[in-house]
Amino acid sequence: MTNELTSFADQEKVEAKYIAINDILADANFNSRGAITPMDVVDLVKDIEANGLLQPVLVCLMPPGSGKKYRLLAGFRRTMAHIVMQKTEILACVREHVYSETDARFINLAENLKRKELSLLQEVSALQELQRLGVSEPKAAERLGQTRSWVQIRYMICKLPTEIHKEIDAGYISQVNVRELYTIYNGSGKDALYDAVKRIKDARIKGVKGTISVKPPKEKSGNKRVRNKGELEGLMTHCQATIGNGLHTRILAWAIGNIEDSELIDSMIEYAEAIGKPYTPPIDGLVPLC
Repeated sequence: MTNELTSFADQEKVEAKYIAINDILADANFNSRGAITPMDVVDLVKDIEANGLLQPVLVCLMPPGSGKKYRLLAGFRRTMAHIVMQKTEILACVREHVYSETDARFINLAENLKRKELSLLQEVSALQELQRLGVSEPKAAERLGQTRSWVQIRYMICKLPTEIHKEIDAGYISQVNVRELYTIYNGSGKDALYDAVKRIKDARIKGVKGTISVKPPKEKSGNKRVRNKGELEGLMTHCQATIGNGLHTRILAWAIGNIEDSELIDSMIEYAEAIGKPYTPPIDGLVPLC
């Protein structure tokens, strides 16, 4: 999988130069790690004092009239370390582009993921902003160089009530549980979700190790009904993990709303060609066929 974020760092071959720290907008709400305090960089300060700054920070130009000249994209800990050291300048790579909010957040998140410094909830918070900006799961996975499943779990957590986030952060809820809880929440509502979380938490407090399943009871054979989005996502993930991707997963992705009609039609054309079957795409899109 090609990581498009690499191109962000390489598309402008510029030399690092010293810039004034006071000219940099370092927005804690933008940074995937959140606010950085002096206590967070004690060891980094010692390392910089001993070895110098090994990697420049990354900034882009701010639009005229913004109040600051540069926007900090990556290097919040390094910048704080320089502030603690009472430095007035820092070595930076300056990108001439004024990046869109989406691109800027991708750059910041990719930098932090590369350094493996984020907790699960910090990753979720960063992805929640991308979700708010309209970034789909497939696009987020592509541009971050992560698996679709990795992004999907975090997007699911974004959609769960914030009270559940606290239990995840405390270590009671595993990523395996997230899929089950998401399905319960979409199918049975908030009360059923809280009951399931309580059962998991009580079991953890009692010392139960390993996976604690809270899957809803299986339906009787022949019980037909319209499936909700969480169930369709769960089935798609199951298919991807067991038999791989194919037309079946593309159809599920279309049903969930992750791909457009034209993308599914292209997949159907490719599949028909592969099996030697004639196929004529519908003129008015796929919806009239349903």
